[in-house]
This record gives sequence, structure tokens and C-alpha cells, in this order.
Amino acid sequence: MVGDRVYVLEQSMFDTEATLTAYEAASEVSAFRPNGVMNEGRQVIGTETAVFVLDRDGSRLLTFAPQNGRLESILQLPQEEMVSAFAVHPESGQLLFASKNHLYFFDRPGEVANVPGEALLTGVQPHDPAFLASVSGFAPPIGWDITTRDLQMPGAPRHYRLGVHEGADFYWARDSQIFAAADGVVVRAMHDYVPPFPAAFYEMRNQSHELGYTSEEALDFYRGQQVWIEHDNGLISRYIHLGSIAWDLEEGQTVTQGQFIGTVGNSGSPASLESPDSDAHLHFELWADDSYIGQFLRPVESRGWYESILHDQP
Repeated sequence: MVGDRVYVLEQSMFDTEATLTAYEAASEVSAFRPNGVMNEGRQVIGTETAVFVLDRDGSRLLTFAPQNGRLESILQLPQEEMVSAFAVHPESGQLLFASKNHLYFFDRPGEVANVPGEALLTGVQPHDPAFLASVSGFAPPIGWDITTRDLQMPGAPRHYRLGVHEGADFYWARDSQIFAAADGVVVRAMHDYVPPFPAAFYEMRNQSHELGYTSEEALDFYRGQQVWIEHDNGLISRYIHLGSIAWDLEEGQTVTQGQFIGTVGNSGSPASLESPDSDAHLHFELWADDSYIGQFLRPVESRGWYESILHDQP
């Protein structure tokens, strides 16, 4: 937002083309017609004098005139580390870019700053493109299409519990079969799951609003009946909201990619209070250490990596 104006950056549902629209008083500003082609749009920031769009998955910054959307400049950003986000100083207009390991100012390449005494990031970083590109050997646990809705991807908000979505949703009919996404060992299989009473849902919701976020206890509660599988590459796949688990699936058991592990349900979902069919779907998560794939990423970015990771034939 800039004053009374709102800029909206959108991406087409079935390709990577992005559009930029300006609104005032809930109406589209007809005079604002950006003339540049945008792809893989990631962020928009508006000021009184310019509108900036980060696109090409963080490798390019476009500048548009706020009066009419005319493309005024194209800035190619460093390629060794894609920019994940940027900011504009409200008074000076100075651009600040953030990549995996660096913060840097535009037009000040010689300036280096650090935080004395602070340790660098160690271990697997779930938003590191190099790490994500190395993940292979997985297939979709059900069907083949990754959702096109941002709301169903990691990074999407979950307002009712003041939290964030940590996986991808696959909407299939209740009791549809679910399969192991890759070879591995079962580390959790909740055969003893008992659906909670409505009062438990109200308690968890109240807890989230008191804390201002979703606790680990509440997260596990909302996941319902689950199966977790640990894989050779150290990742763990989680199959959530299950309606049932294969009767012969046990913790410590080795499974192969494509093996039947359970069925679609809505366990743990607030919608389960309505009926067994309401909002039935598979919620699927991938975890590396204590972080989920898609953490610190925008939903549109998470979808791209999920499409890349879940491509092997079962």
C-alpha cells in the first residue's frame, strides 16, 4: 500500500506470467498499465515515485512509473545467490536486498557488514536452493497434480489458529488410497488414534489465540491420524489427516515407494466436526531436520520446489 493505493502482484494459475495491478477505493486504476513482461513474480513494493517488482524467481528487479506503469528500468541481480526479498528505505529510496547468506545495498558493492560474535547458519537450510535441487527420489503420494492454489501450499496462512501451513494439500475423495512417496522406514503410525471431542478443538483454538501462534502441541493435534516415513537422504515424509492406516503397517517397518499406507480422511481438521467427508484431503509434509520444505518461502516458490521434488514414477 502507498497512501490510498494498493498494488497487487499476481501469477497466472497455469504458467509463470505475472501481472501487476493498481487499485484505489476498491477500483482498478485504469491509467496504470505496466508495459513490461513479468515472469515468476515474487514481491512488489510501491513508493510515491516508483513501483518495484522482484521477478525471474529473484534474479531481476523491475521499476515502473506509478502514474501509468511505464517500465523505467531493469536491474539484473547477482546470479550466484538468488534474492529472496528486498526493501526500500522510505526516505532515501535506498534498495536493500536479501539472499541466502548476504544483505547488500544497491550501488554499494564494497560495503560489508556483519554481526560480531554471531554464528553463521549451520546444518540443512530448508530454503537453500542448492539443497532443494539435490532432493530426489520422491513421487506424489496420491495423484499427479500439485495444487495450483497458494492457500494449499507451505507458507500459506492459517488464520483460525494464527499459524502457517507446513505442507501441500491433495484433495481426493474420502477413502482414496495413499502411497509411500519414497523408500524408507516407518517411524510413526498412529493406529491408536481416537477422534477428539469438539471441546478439544475449542481448547486448541483458544490456546492459539492466547499465545498468538500455533504451539507444537496444537500442530500435532490438528494433524490428526498420521504416518511418518524416514528416508535414506534424512528427509521425513508425513501423511496427515488420514481416514485409516494400512492394517499391516508398523513402526520400524521398511516400505517401498508406491506401497499402500493409508486412506484419505479429515482427522484432526476442524471440518471433521461437520462430517467424515467435509474437507477430506491428504496433507503431505516433507521435513529436513527440524524444518519443513517450504519454510521461509512464499507459497508460489514452495509449489515450484514440490513440483521439482515429486516427479519420480512410483
